[in-house]
Amino acid sequence: MTRSAGRSSGSARAPLRAAALALAAACSLLPAVLGGGLPARAQEEEDIGGIIERYRGLLTLANQKLEDLDLPEALARYTEVIDGYKTGRLPSGTPLTRQIVGQAYDGRARTYANLGRAAEAEADFESLIRYDPAWPIDRAQVSPKIVALYDKVRAKVIARLAIQTEPPGAAVFLNGEPIGRSPVFDRELPAGRYTVKVEAQGFEPLTETLELQGGSRVDKALRLVPNARSIVVFTSPAGARVSVDGQARGTTFGSAGPEHQDLASGAGLALGDLSAPLLVEHLAPGNHLLKIEKECHEPQLLSFGVSIDPNDNSPVRFEPVRLTASLGSIAVESLPPGADVLVDGQPAGKTPLRKDGICTGPHAVVLKHPEAGQWIGSLQVMKGQRAQLKERLRMTLAFAGMTSAGPAGQPAAGETELSEALARLKSMNVVRPGAGLPEAWLARGRQTAQGGLPAEWVQGAAEATGADVVLAASPAEGGFERRAEVLIYAARHPGMPPDRLLVRLDDPAALSQFIARLDRPTPLTRPWLGVRAIEIHRAVNPVAIRVQPDSPAAKAGVKLGESIISLGGRPLASPRDLASAISELPEGAQASLAVQPPRGMPRQVNVALGSSPVMAAMDDPGLLYAVLAAEMSFRARWEAAMSRPASLERTAALLNLAVAFMHAGLNDAALRDALGPLTLPGGAGISSGTISYLRGLCLHRLKRLQEARQHLEAAAGQPDATLWSHDGPPVAERARRLLATL
Repeated sequence: MTRSAGRSSGSARAPLRAAALALAAACSLLPAVLGGGLPARAQEEEDIGGIIERYRGLLTLANQKLEDLDLPEALARYTEVIDGYKTGRLPSGTPLTRQIVGQAYDGRARTYANLGRAAEAEADFESLIRYDPAWPIDRAQVSPKIVALYDKVRAKVIARLAIQTEPPGAAVFLNGEPIGRSPVFDRELPAGRYTVKVEAQGFEPLTETLELQGGSRVDKALRLVPNARSIVVFTSPAGARVSVDGQARGTTFGSAGPEHQDLASGAGLALGDLSAPLLVEHLAPGNHLLKIEKECHEPQLLSFGVSIDPNDNSPVRFEPVRLTASLGSIAVESLPPGADVLVDGQPAGKTPLRKDGICTGPHAVVLKHPEAGQWIGSLQVMKGQRAQLKERLRMTLAFAGMTSAGPAGQPAAGETELSEALARLKSMNVVRPGAGLPEAWLARGRQTAQGGLPAEWVQGAAEATGADVVLAASPAEGGFERRAEVLIYAARHPGMPPDRLLVRLDDPAALSQFIARLDRPTPLTRPWLGVRAIEIHRAVNPVAIRVQPDSPAAKAGVKLGESIISLGGRPLASPRDLASAISELPEGAQASLAVQPPRGMPRQVNVALGSSPVMAAMDDPGLLYAVLAAEMSFRARWEAAMSRPASLERTAALLNLAVAFMHAGLNDAALRDALGPLTLPGGAGISSGTISYLRGLCLHRLKRLQEARQHLEAAAGQPDATLWSHDGPPVAERARRLLATL
C-alpha cells in the first residue's frame, strides 16, 4: 500500500467518526419526525425508518472498516449501500438518505483510490458530483492526491451557468425546479442537457434548452417579450380607491413629488393637491374600465385601452382624476327627544338634530336615550338633499346565542334559525350574535352557564348593547323534533327569574307564533264605560247592577237596574255583548247608549267612553313575566321622558311592573321601583286605595306587619277603589280579609 493511501485511510478517521456521529444523531430524530404522520401511515413510516436505520448501520460499518484499513470489507459495505439506493430499496427523498448516499459514494471512491483502482475512483467521484454538485469533500483531512483526483473529476464534470434577464427579477426554473430569480450567477451544474424556463408577470414565459459541457462557463442573456402593460394613476384628492375591471388595485396616497409639477399645473392643481403616483401593473392588451372611489366623493368611471409596445413598454401615465365632493344633510328627530345620535358609530349630537356635510350613501344610525330606549337602523343620504328620520325609541333585545358552542368557526345548532326568526321582531331592536356582543364575552357566558346565565353576565351584556331584554337558548330534547329551551331575562332587573319556554326550530309556524308573542305589546289601557251588568231571568238585555261614580256611564245618567239595550247602535243580549261593544270603540269615542228603566219608556243618551288602566294577572301560566317586567319598566321610563309622569299609561305600566315583581316574589322591588313612584288620587276605580292595598300586600309578604296594617286600613276605607281595572273587584273587602289575619 502506498503512503498516500495509508494517509487517506488513517487521516479519514476523524471526519468519518464525526460524520457517523452526526448521522446517528440525525437518525435518532427519525422516530419523532415520523411520529407526526397520519395514524393510518404509522406502520409504513416505521418500516421506512427501519430500512434507513439498517443502511445507516451498513454505512457506519463501512466507515469503520475503512478506518481499520480493511479495504475489501469497506468496499463491499459501501457497495451494498449504493446498490440499495440504485435499486430503490433505500428510500429516497429524505435528507438522511441524501447524507447516507453521499457518504457512501465518497467513502467508496477513496477506498478505490487506496486500492489503486483510479478509474473506478474517478467514476464514483463523478457519480457523487452528479448526485450532489455541492458535496463538501474534506480537503483538510483527505490526502492531497485524492483531493487532486476529486478536483480533476469535478473540472471534467461541472459547468457554470449564469442567467440574466431583461427585465431582471424573473423566476428561473431548471428542469422544472425553481432556482431563484434573475440574475443567477455561477450556478454549478453537472454536464448535460438542461431546460431553462424564465417567467415574469406581464411577460410571455421563455423556454430554452442548453447543452452544458464539463469545465465550461455559459452566460445566457434572455429578453422577455411583454404581454401586458402598467399604468400610473394620480388622483385629487389622495386616498381614493382604484379598481380595474372590478378588481381592487390599490389606494392613492401622499402627495406628488416635484418631478410631477408639470402634470399638476396642466390640471390646474397645486402640487400638494395631487396624490403620489399609483402604479397599476400588468394589464392585458385591450379595453378596460377604471373606477376611482373615495368616501364623500362622486365615483369616476373611465374607459381606456392598453396596447403593447415591444420597444418601449414603460407605464402609461394618466391625466389626474379629479373627484367632486358629494355631500348632503340629515334631520333626525326622536320620540322622546334628547336622544344621542350616532352616525356610523360616531357621536353627531342630540335629537332634534340638523347636520350638514354628511357623506352621501348609506349610514348606520343609532338613537340612544339614557332612559327611554334606542333605535337602530340606517339612513340613505343623497347629494344636495336632506335625509329625514323621525323614529319612536323602543326596547332592545340582545340575543346572546346558544349556551353551548358550535363546531370551530360555526354557530351552534339552532342558533341561525333562532337568530333569523328574532330579526323579524318589529317592536324591538335586535342585537344578534356577532353584532355587538364580543365573542370572548359570549364564550365566557357559555362557560359559566349552569341552567342559565349569571346575573352579572346579563347586566354586562345589557350595558354593552343597551338591551332591555337578553335572550339565550340551549338545545332541548324533543324526539324527532328540533327544539330549543329559550331563556329570557329582564336585563335591568337582575333579580327577576328568566322566562323559560320550549320553541320548535323546525316548524316555521311555531317560530312565527313565538315571535308574535314577543312582538305583541301588553295593553295598558282599554275603553271604559263604568257600568257592570248581569243577565236576569226573563230579561232580554243585560241589567246594570253597578255604576261607577264619576264614570262615563254615571255622567250619562245610567241608573242601577236599567237594562242596557244597545251601544253605538249594536244590540246587546248579554254582558259579553256589552264588553265586546265597548272594546270595539276607541277610547274617548262618542257613542249612543240606549237604556230601559224597570218602569218607564226606553231612552237614548250620548256617552263619551273613558279609559281604564289594565293590570295583568299575578298568576297567569301563559304570561312571560320577565318580558312583562322589562316592557313595563321601559314604558314607564318612556312616558317620563316624554314629560308625562302622571299619564294613565305610566300609571298602568308601574302597576304592571309591580305585578311582575310580586309574581316573582320580589316584593321589595315592587315597593321600591313600582309602587313607590306612584301617587294617585282617592276615589273610584284604580286609585290611591289600589296602591294602598298592593303596598299592604307586599309588606304583609315581607312580614313587616305594622306597616302592612297601616296601608291595608287605608285601602279598607276606600270602598270604590278597585283592582285590575276601573271595573275590577273592590279592594276594600280584600283588605279587610287580610287585616283579619294580622
